[in-house]
Amino acid sequence: MFRGHPRPTDAELGRFAAEFGEVVRGGEIYGLPSAGGDVLRVSNLPDPEGYDVGYAGSGPLPWHTDYSYMPRAAKETFLEAERVPPGGPRTHWCHMYRAYETLPAPLRERVRGRVGLHDPMASARHLPPADRESRRARAARTHPRARLPYSGTPAAHPAVREHPETGRSALYVDTFVSSFEGLEISESRTLLDELLALALRPEGLYSHEWRPGDLVMFDTVGTMHSRDDHAALDAPALDPAAGVRAGALGAALLLLACAEHPTPEPAYRAQDRSDGERFGRGAEVAGFKLAFTSPSAQRAWGAEGPAFAPLFKLMRVAAGASVAAGNYSRLMAEVEIALRLERDLAGPGVSPREAAEAVAAAHVALELPDNRFGQRPSVPELIADGLGARRFALGPPVDPAGLALRGIECRLSLDGRELARGSGRDALGGPYRALGWLAAELANRGRSLSAGQIVLTGSIGRPYVAQGDPAGLYRAECAGLGSVELSVGSGRQPAALRSGAGRGGGDFAGDAG
Repeated sequence: MFRGHPRPTDAELGRFAAEFGEVVRGGEIYGLPSAGGDVLRVSNLPDPEGYDVGYAGSGPLPWHTDYSYMPRAAKETFLEAERVPPGGPRTHWCHMYRAYETLPAPLRERVRGRVGLHDPMASARHLPPADRESRRARAARTHPRARLPYSGTPAAHPAVREHPETGRSALYVDTFVSSFEGLEISESRTLLDELLALALRPEGLYSHEWRPGDLVMFDTVGTMHSRDDHAALDAPALDPAAGVRAGALGAALLLLACAEHPTPEPAYRAQDRSDGERFGRGAEVAGFKLAFTSPSAQRAWGAEGPAFAPLFKLMRVAAGASVAAGNYSRLMAEVEIALRLERDLAGPGVSPREAAEAVAAAHVALELPDNRFGQRPSVPELIADGLGARRFALGPPVDPAGLALRGIECRLSLDGRELARGSGRDALGGPYRALGWLAAELANRGRSLSAGQIVLTGSIGRPYVAQGDPAGLYRAECAGLGSVELSVGSGRQPAALRSGAGRGGGDFAGDAG
């Protein structure tokens, strides 16, 4: 991923892509006009005639591999974003080398040598009903000259494909697979659904939130990808040419453009979509984390107030556990006061006293979030990215009765060296006040807190951002609550939660294919 580079012209992008293979003339093969013919643009803005920009429009796309329905499938794809809103749509990738290598041995033997038949119409089966309706509605807005470069005959490709340079084997299936040679439709669908479910485990996913100018190059032999819906984003008068460009046999080009949006709500919607893609719609929420809970943090980030994001059970690790630094883009560390609920708590109008009465235990917490943006992100970007939630550990439960949590002093250290210090007041004036704020915010979205959930009430003191090698022993301690430690090593953990410059999982970003 290239970020912060000067914007190349269409011709420059085409020449760059040509270094890696024959470039598909995206605009040309779809019957759409574009500069040089190498580029396919997509936008949430209509063209001057009122048609969608780009053949695929601006709706969601299920998991697919570019041009797998053509006899000559893509090798690389290039995507570039021109204009995107804060918290705007993401593109998600799945690590198909890893997917093949981690298949159970009997299934790996069953699929090797199998041939999949790829038909772009088959992907509709994998869309929710609402998205299928949206797709039908978008068809009416497609330019009459636009055409899908599909012959009508499914393209046959091996279900396990080797990279032409490295020879590494990847699972080569996606939602375009209508059937497998030698299997009935029902058998084919059962096999495909099993393969996709195994491939889409969170440790093999990476989700990218676009920033203007981002240029992403990816290997289409060893990945499949999907796209969020950006049709519903607000669309003030922007140049429809600021769209999305794509294409590829050897290489492909794509440019994303969506309307700006001034509120954080799209960021929270993007957060929900990303979490659903990453963990599955039924993933169990362990609780929530808060950020920007102190005036100094709000000033530092330009935040107008606090923010929240869910914590999932797989993010929690045992006190004293080892965490791999190689699974982070830029590791951060925070000491926090965590509250575990004894009963359900619903806002709005929850006072600090009422919040305290709903709490079963308080804990000192050590959180190790991740900053995957490479440079300073905006508040909407952080919200959409789940506030960087990655790993956290809790100290022993303590009965908070009689403890003035807002006055408790807390300290964060690395190998005995102090990194941060503060008090419970950093958590929005006190942890119970922070809990009441969260209950109100969730109520605004038709949600509430449940008994047993954990709430990390906000960083005490300044969050630590690791520079260089972050390895060492991290310790969080709070007076009256005890301490908790996590060891950070320099290596990787194959099953660790991993995400790149957007949200993701596992060892995707560091396992080059």
